[in-house]
This record gives sequence, C-alpha cells and structure tokens, in this order.
Amino acid sequence: MKTMRNAFVGMGMAVWIAVAAMIPAAAAAEFTPLDISVRMGFDADSTLEYFHLYEINGRVGLPPHLEWGGGWSLKSALVIAGSLLHAAGDDGLMVGVGPQLELEFPWRPLTAFGSVRPSALSDHRYGQADLGGWFAFSSDLGLRINLSESLMIGYAWQHISNANIYDSNPGVDFHVMELSLKF
Repeated sequence: MKTMRNAFVGMGMAVWIAVAAMIPAAAAAEFTPLDISVRMGFDADSTLEYFHLYEINGRVGLPPHLEWGGGWSLKSALVIAGSLLHAAGDDGLMVGVGPQLELEFPWRPLTAFGSVRPSALSDHRYGQADLGGWFAFSSDLGLRINLSESLMIGYAWQHISNANIYDSNPGVDFHVMELSLKF
C-alpha cells in the first residue's frame, strides 16, 4: 500500500514539475503578470515546536481571466515557492508548485488570494514535531494591498500538512507577511 502511495505521490510531483517547465512560455504572453514575493511567517499555533518560515515565491498569471459587472474579476496563477523552515534549532527546505486563484475587488488596491502547492521537504523532523515525511501540501489564504503599480504588501494564513498521507500529520500554521514586486 505504501509503495503504491509513494508511486502516486511521485507521479503527482512529476506532473507539477512539468507544469513548472511551461512557465517561460506563459510568462512571454502579453497578458501575463509576473511578481516575486519575499515572505516571512511565524507559528500561529505552537503545540510541539515553534516554527519560523522564510520564503521566496514567484507567481505568473495564467488564463482563464473572468471579469463581471462592477469591477470584480477572478484570475488564476501558478506559484513556485522556495521556503526555509526553522524550528527547534533545525533548518529544512521546502519547494512547491501549485495553482492560485485571485479575486480582485472593485476597489482595485485590494486582492484576495488562495493557493495550494504540493511540496517536497528536505527534512520533516524538527525537535518533537514530525511532519510525517518528505511530501506535504502548503496552502494559504490572504489579502494583498497594491501600494503602486509594481509594489504590494500582504498577509496570509499558511498551513503545511501532509493530508494524512503519513502516520504523523500535526500540520503547522503560520501568520505570513509578504512584500511583492510586480513586473
């Protein structure tokens, strides 16, 4: 059973890597916004160990793009994130790729977003906390404020969990602050 599950997870990761390989073509399209974010998070619910998150992510807008009356719009994007997790004196890397949806409000400076990124972890044990294994999902919900055409700040609630793929699944929640540059 675990061998089949590992094969399924490996196949899923191969699909996400293939999608990531398509980003240069999507970035060349004239409708595609690209932004880079620097993010820093702290543990929202430290039950076993207190975690810190340091992350850099890139986001490229993808079709479809829906607009409806009153200035509302819904956009999709692909996010690639590289993260450093720190807890109990241990450091580990996490790399993930996944889809994001963005809801733009009629008052343009504000955008709500949500994403899910299947991710690979270099380490899953941090002191007493065991995140289960090398594979996890990183999901977030947040708000961004556009300060100018190219500068945004934001807040996100981020959750890292393996969705009960492994025996241990404590999950970690973060309050994340971000600074983004749009190109």
